[in-house]
Amino acid sequence: MPVRRERQFIIRSTMRSKGWRPSMRTSKRPHAAPPSTAASTAGRAASGSAVSACRNSSTRPWLAAAGAAYAVILLPVSGLAQAGAQLVADRYSYLSCLPWAFLAGAGMLAALRRPRLRHAAAAAGVLLLTSLGAACVAQQAHWRDSSALWRRVLALDPSCATALVNIGTELAASGRVKLAEESFARAEAADPLCAGLLDRLALLARGGDGQGEEAGRLRAAIGIRPACRRARANRAAAWAELGDLERARGGFESILAADPGDESARRNLARLSALSAPSRPQLR
Repeated sequence: MPVRRERQFIIRSTMRSKGWRPSMRTSKRPHAAPPSTAASTAGRAASGSAVSACRNSSTRPWLAAAGAAYAVILLPVSGLAQAGAQLVADRYSYLSCLPWAFLAGAGMLAALRRPRLRHAAAAAGVLLLTSLGAACVAQQAHWRDSSALWRRVLALDPSCATALVNIGTELAASGRVKLAEESFARAEAADPLCAGLLDRLALLARGGDGQGEEAGRLRAAIGIRPACRRARANRAAAWAELGDLERARGGFESILAADPGDESARRNLARLSALSAPSRPQLR
């Protein structure tokens, strides 16, 4: 098998085994706002609704009921207590905002039953529905495909490592490996500790201290950075595809140092070693 074809097979195998296809998972860190800001904003919204519900419980029971329901539904997903891979997300507001939708519908129904307000309420309803429909169509364009989604994320937050990794995935899948490598490099740079942690772990592993106390601390630190690890693994695959086998070797070694149980990195290192080995003359 020619060297070039063997190299492509190895790198494509690496891309598949390391999650080269688009992934919708996000990192533990939110990208729209710092964790403290996002959590405190959601917490203030929930607590404000609860306070408003208490104050209006006697004079405006309908407002109190909607505010209390909103606060109760929002609090578990407000980011005050971390659960899962994300701190907050747009979809977390869907269920909690249902009380306000019911309240708005009740208000519209009451206005339509009053002759003096009927025409104005109908006009306002049509305008509102038209505006919401237009906003929905605009939002759907961002979900057209994976590339459109992650480019929208980068438009909102150019330093989002998860989006950069997934854009790199799309570029590599279309054969633009050089651009993909640049996107993975930006993803690494988005986390100022990423490259240093991985490089230090690789150095310790080469020195025979990969299971020491320092390596354990570094491994724990890199363990909460999934986008960082994906960026380095895919960057190593891109280096190999571009023919830079030594840099690819270093990249896979750092991934293996971060996770000694990563069989994919181990297999790819063996394949790279086979590529680098001098070929034996064939007998005829």
